[in-house]
Amino acid sequence: METFFKLLPFIPLVLFWSKNKLLQWSLMVVLIFIAGYRAITVGTDNLNYFLFFNNMQKELSFDGRFEPFYQLLNFFVVKAGWDYNTVCLFASILTIVPLYKAFNRNSAFPFFSWFVYIAFCYYFHSFNIVRQCMAASWLLLAYCYFDGDSGLFTRKNIKTILLTLVAVLFHYTAVLAFFVYAVYYIAVRYNKWYFIQIFSLLIGVFLSGTLFNIALRFLPFYDQFDMREDFIGSLVNLLILNVAFIVVNNVIKVKDKWFCLFFCYIIFSNLILQLPFANRPLMYAGIALTIFFPNFIHNNKLGSRYALLVWVLLVVYSLFRFSRLFGGGDILPYEHVL
Repeated sequence: METFFKLLPFIPLVLFWSKNKLLQWSLMVVLIFIAGYRAITVGTDNLNYFLFFNNMQKELSFDGRFEPFYQLLNFFVVKAGWDYNTVCLFASILTIVPLYKAFNRNSAFPFFSWFVYIAFCYYFHSFNIVRQCMAASWLLLAYCYFDGDSGLFTRKNIKTILLTLVAVLFHYTAVLAFFVYAVYYIAVRYNKWYFIQIFSLLIGVFLSGTLFNIALRFLPFYDQFDMREDFIGSLVNLLILNVAFIVVNNVIKVKDKWFCLFFCYIIFSNLILQLPFANRPLMYAGIALTIFFPNFIHNNKLGSRYALLVWVLLVVYSLFRFSRLFGGGDILPYEHVL
């Protein structure tokens, strides 16, 4: 199964040009089936979710550690008389289906979006950090409705606010989306892209440890996790990202909201350098790359002659991320309940 997982990103990649929805649904069924029917031994957090479900079966009691929508999902399954595997199945559906709607609404190449989603290991994260991956999917859908030309709390952005709240009710850390919106407005309004970029990088390099200690005061349960990447690898990744932004900023044709959300991803990456749970908050900005990357293939000043080169560079970077993140969260060895 590990070999299949390593080859999985290439399935949507070879179909990147297609917009066939039947093929997309076929891919989605496979993704939902694999994630939805995994054994409880797959994923670091999965056993805790299983124990929570068992406790709800016995006492029908709620637990303050879990967000309302996830608890309602478990409550619904318990009342229906189903088992924990049904929770995993519904959680997988609630993760994958919003992505389908988002990709087909805003992505120039939906299958390339699926490729980026898998290559960045967001799909495999859903085997482990279930609630947060559901939240990230609903946030991406919120970004699709986001009108960056008007204030966040305006009538034009009602859908964005409502979908963001849905994400927060799946996982409280999704409130970081409001930080994404803030960075978005500051960057667009003041046009200080490079100043904000360098400032965030300096904070990440010199103050990330202090920021982590402050965060632990509010999120003490995260002190048990050690998800940080190696320091050299992190610096290499940051160097690639920051140089890439400078290049993209000069060749982008239209600085639309997806470009601005890509910028937010750069800022997040800079600020959380070496934080033990860095990949978790980074997902809320990084999920936007699943649409920015496909759109950038044509949204640049290089012309059609260089479209293939742009495509290759995006694929190489995505696979670079895949090689660094694959296998995290105790998803291997994978076992299926059937």
